[in-house]
Amino acid sequence: MTTSTRGEITIVPFPGHGHVFPATELAHRLASLNYHITLLLPFSTSSSPSSTPLLHPLIHIVESDATPEPHHHHDRSSPLRDLLTKRTDGRDPSSLPLCVIVDVMMRRELEICKEFSIPAVSFFTSSACSTAFDHATRKISLDDLSSREILTVPGLPDDISITLSDLAPRRPPPPRGGHPPPPPPFGPIHHHGVPPPGGSHALTPRPPPRGGHPPGPPAQSGHPLPSGPPPPPGLEQTDGTIALLFNTCDDLERPFIEYIAKETKRPVWAVGPLLPARFWEASLGSSVMIHDDEIRPTRDSSFSEMEIIQWLDSKPRGSVIYVSFGTVVGLGEDELAELAAGLEESNRPFIWVLHAGSETSRELARQAGDRGLVVEGWAPQLLILSHESTGGFISHCGWNSTVEAIGLGVPMLTWPVHGDQVYNAKLVTSRLKTGYPVADGSGVTKDHVVQGIERLMMDFEMRTRAASLRAIFKDGFPRSSSASLETFLDFLSTKLM
Repeated sequence: MTTSTRGEITIVPFPGHGHVFPATELAHRLASLNYHITLLLPFSTSSSPSSTPLLHPLIHIVESDATPEPHHHHDRSSPLRDLLTKRTDGRDPSSLPLCVIVDVMMRRELEICKEFSIPAVSFFTSSACSTAFDHATRKISLDDLSSREILTVPGLPDDISITLSDLAPRRPPPPRGGHPPPPPPFGPIHHHGVPPPGGSHALTPRPPPRGGHPPGPPAQSGHPLPSGPPPPPGLEQTDGTIALLFNTCDDLERPFIEYIAKETKRPVWAVGPLLPARFWEASLGSSVMIHDDEIRPTRDSSFSEMEIIQWLDSKPRGSVIYVSFGTVVGLGEDELAELAAGLEESNRPFIWVLHAGSETSRELARQAGDRGLVVEGWAPQLLILSHESTGGFISHCGWNSTVEAIGLGVPMLTWPVHGDQVYNAKLVTSRLKTGYPVADGSGVTKDHVVQGIERLMMDFEMRTRAASLRAIFKDGFPRSSSASLETFLDFLSTKLM
């Protein structure tokens, strides 16, 4: 460990881009405050940022062939345990890090910290809103709820409400052993129903709001709601930690941070959004494109960044719809069909990111012609969102995608697939009011897609709100988050005294 630094902190992210990228940016922030950082990653070319340009000199990446798995508490094999054992084998225990920041998905790593008597801090790459609502609604029974009620949660902002349709289980994401079903070519498509969207339980009923979306369909009469996919890790996963860090900022989510601190009775800090430095540099300008290949490892794609830029440059300002559902989850076959038909009928230019290797997606690209750019594989999302031709984003509302859109002033058509995406979407549509849901909770049709796109692209008041919200970041990385990081480090120093 470098003697001139303030100490060493180890960071253990969960495998996957949505977790590794924010953890890497957190490492950069802490290293810039003169801490030596050990970033513990599984050896994987798909998730390792080790090739990222301009990695801070105080960041040391330790890669391991073993991939840590969440919830496997009894497996003694662990890269973190191996690292700490080497540190203490015949050496002074003071060689251990000051603390270990552990992704909330990595419960086993908290137990290892306890074994070595090292303070552990839980790190959430999801929104504080989704975590707060998930925690609140888990504690409530559904027995007394009416099928037509709209519900709010005591202690949380009442501009985010929950309908009974949110309580129905949402299907799990398609298996990732292969590619999800590809969309059909443009053309006549027959609609088939899809499972209603889901979330967690809900709390206090209130009358339906005037002019709002109607409640979702009632639960099946006389039958309990069936169990859905396993819930995401909740606040109970933080037991034994000294503090919680969230990849968000007070300007966006202060009420939810306060709620979580009250519930956990531990300090909670918003230290994000943890996006690349180039993102914050671009936020200082009015129309500066962000080149992803300068800040993140690129992967196989059917188009180069230059080809995508040239295509975007050929479209009018604010005219392009960007469509992406991330790298982990995807839509069902029927939903993809409705989306394809809706994009065709809307007659607006679009970029649609699809998983590579599909003959059908290539057929879709041929039929779309120059109006649509179908990108197979990896797409430079920051570049697309920061280009002046991009006017809207159809998104699953993964948290990284959500904060990127917010920070770049791009309004959203929200289409959550599962988990925290449901509440991220509500944060965008109900509280921040910089987007619309693609549908009201009863399944998405071609008409929903067409109407949603037109509503989003023609709502100039919403576009103004989205641009105003971007102004939160006009000075770069939020000052409140910088202050929170310093306060966290002061707290850590006090804890170690």
